[in-house]
Amino acid sequence: MYHHFLRRAAVVANPILQTLIQHSQQYKDDPAAPPPIIPTSGQAALAWRLLVKESIRAARDVNLAPHFSLVMLSPSPSTPLPLPSLRLFGLSPTLLFSLSAYTLASPHAFPLSHPSIDILRTTLRQTFQATMEFLRSPNLPFWSTNAIPNQSPYSDDLSLQEARTLILALFPNAQISGGSTARPATPTNPTSPHPSPLSSAQRAVLLSSLTVKFSSPAIVLQTLSALSPGGPPRTPGSIPLEDILFELGESLTQDEGTVEAVAGRWWSPWLLDEEGREVERLVTEEASRTLIGLCEGLQDGRAVDLHGVVKGLCAIVGSDLLSKLTIGIHLLCRSHPIFRFPQLSSIISLLTSFTHLPPAHSTTITCTTYSGSPPRNSR
Repeated sequence: MYHHFLRRAAVVANPILQTLIQHSQQYKDDPAAPPPIIPTSGQAALAWRLLVKESIRAARDVNLAPHFSLVMLSPSPSTPLPLPSLRLFGLSPTLLFSLSAYTLASPHAFPLSHPSIDILRTTLRQTFQATMEFLRSPNLPFWSTNAIPNQSPYSDDLSLQEARTLILALFPNAQISGGSTARPATPTNPTSPHPSPLSSAQRAVLLSSLTVKFSSPAIVLQTLSALSPGGPPRTPGSIPLEDILFELGESLTQDEGTVEAVAGRWWSPWLLDEEGREVERLVTEEASRTLIGLCEGLQDGRAVDLHGVVKGLCAIVGSDLLSKLTIGIHLLCRSHPIFRFPQLSSIISLLTSFTHLPPAHSTTITCTTYSGSPPRNSR
């Protein structure tokens, strides 16, 4: 029914749509281009006004967005569809960003194989920076546009629930190999299984910008319990543990409890499903990879609170994890090229964080690193 309504509105608004399409083809989204001249009265103007209002509503509704985008970007007989771009609606960067993000987070309704999927990815990429700037200007309303003909500018601000949904749409939602979702769409996480359309660095900017918007990291902390790594550790599309720690940033990783909760969830396929020595082997290997990633990220200028990260990782399985990390650090120092000059500063920072642990835990690690041989009880 909703699809039929949109298609009928597009047919009635066809004269205006054709004008907008020709204008877009002529000026190629040039910001200096003169505005298109479209009628402000009549059936076509009324239908166009309805479509613009619907695009705004879809941009704020994760359930509606993929259906709106699907109709507008898919061919349909006897209609002017598909549109070449959602930019024809004249929405602000924040509305375009949200509409694209929600659509990409709903592959059950807008398949990733759709011919227009790259249009959405491009729109998301082009509006990312402007959207982050809006978030970092908390006095400005996040939702604003003057695209509705013959009406005063639309203006409203981002709610906490909308911010939470936006985070969930831009982080991956895990999918298991059988095709079913590990975290199905629920009121807790209304998105279906999907990959993240952002890089790790972009997700870090998103979380820090939301912290500025709400003058508190509470929105990020409240959303953490609904996030997933996007698949088993180190599989394509999943977020490595070191990346999510960098995305949380230095302030949030100061809390070892936060680090412990995130690491436990990221490693849950092993901690919950495996037993005995296999768990030890897998966690030891993953801890080693995480340390490598942390040092690489530190050298690239990314930031975490190393003391909080180390204490949080060690808290997952108690003191036994210390020996696992000891072996991991030993292997890193002996064989991995990132510890050669000029990356030495990263490993020094990492070792310094170990020295802040209680003496009973830190001595073995420090001695092992500098001795070049594993401790006797590590075999």
